[in-house]
Amino acid sequence: RNGQLLNFHWQLKKIEKLGVVRAIRDGECYLKLRPNDRPVRLITHAIQLSAPALEKDWREFASQLLGGRLSMIYEGKPFPEIVSVRNDAENYCLNRGVCAGESGTGPTSGSLWMPVSPNLTGAGHPCQKILSGHKGSVQAVKLTKDGNCACSGSWDGTIKMWEVESGRCVQTMTGHNGSVNAVDMSDDGSVVFSGGDDKTVRSWDSETGVLRFTMKGHTGQVWTV
Repeated sequence: RNGQLLNFHWQLKKIEKLGVVRAIRDGECYLKLRPNDRPVRLITHAIQLSAPALEKDWREFASQLLGGRLSMIYEGKPFPEIVSVRNDAENYCLNRGVCAGESGTGPTSGSLWMPVSPNLTGAGHPCQKILSGHKGSVQAVKLTKDGNCACSGSWDGTIKMWEVESGRCVQTMTGHNGSVNAVDMSDDGSVVFSGGDDKTVRSWDSETGVLRFTMKGHTGQVWTV
């Protein structure tokens, strides 16, 4: 049954108590059994797209949904179940973060952002997840062989390791003097290699973010490793 998966307050409590990854996994497990349940697919995708914000503050759930995640702009028809979720999210924001049947003194209470227009990427869009955190353009990305983690190099001079399922940044490596133009990883994902504008190739421990060694010798920018 999909009743709980399409219940705004139930999803909110799950994200608060168990985390966004658990909410995504529950939706994905259900969809393996009922892959044609479009409303559940939309709410699950909406949580995936919202993961970076929810990792920082689970109370952003309502704001994310109302900000465009459940706009249904890619659907041929509106789904009453999704309209109901959006209505509950709107009431949650109007009540300053108080769920139905609760007082306003609990930890969930507080003024939340109430979007006035749906500008966020909506569920149903080809984009599955958004990983945000770099302060400059992303120049290179590499996935681990199992697809669970990714590393990225940016113009901001950093390399970041990401947990793909949640979209959470788990490590940031700094040391390059200038843009990071290329990244690669060892087969087991334990070592990251990077090349940059500073004419160096660097080796990093992906778990700790510690620089292992620096290779010098190039007379120009490094574009591939």
